[in-house]
Amino acid sequence: MNRTQLIAFSSVFTALVAVVTIVLPIPLPKTEGFLNFGDAVIFVTGIFFGPFAGLIAGGIGSAAADLILGYTIWAPFTLLIKGAEGFVVGLTARLLIKVLPSKLKFIAYFISMLFASIIMIAGYFFATAILYGFPVAAIGIIESMIQAGASIAIAFVLLGVSKTVMYAIEKRRR
Repeated sequence: MNRTQLIAFSSVFTALVAVVTIVLPIPLPKTEGFLNFGDAVIFVTGIFFGPFAGLIAGGIGSAAADLILGYTIWAPFTLLIKGAEGFVVGLTARLLIKVLPSKLKFIAYFISMLFASIIMIAGYFFATAILYGFPVAAIGIIESMIQAGASIAIAFVLLGVSKTVMYAIEKRRR
């Protein structure tokens, strides 16, 4: 993939992260935040297009969603946390795919999403602690774990569908 294509895909997936995050936010009264499944798109972006695309799509797409939905106080935290999440999933996936046999791509993807989820959970724990204190942050851990688990499951579905579509496109080009 050349640089222009990478920029184009990063832009499209940044918008997709924002849209998926905005479409079905599930409000969380204790933390004044919300659950969403934009993480699934961040995971797919990092895995398919690498750490920098994951960083851009995760950070900018998620922060834009915060601003659009009125969660302005969260936007700076989200920019950093979701950007790091996208970078980590992309970097870890690339590294693991190089060292693991191709039969174990599933494991590489799972481990990379798990590491990225840990970044997200820890990041929002500290952000919530800064904004609302540690007791509320402790409650937020459970909510973030639910979001991470659901997003990993959704990402595997998206990865399967995307791989099938990409294979069909490549086959048509030949």
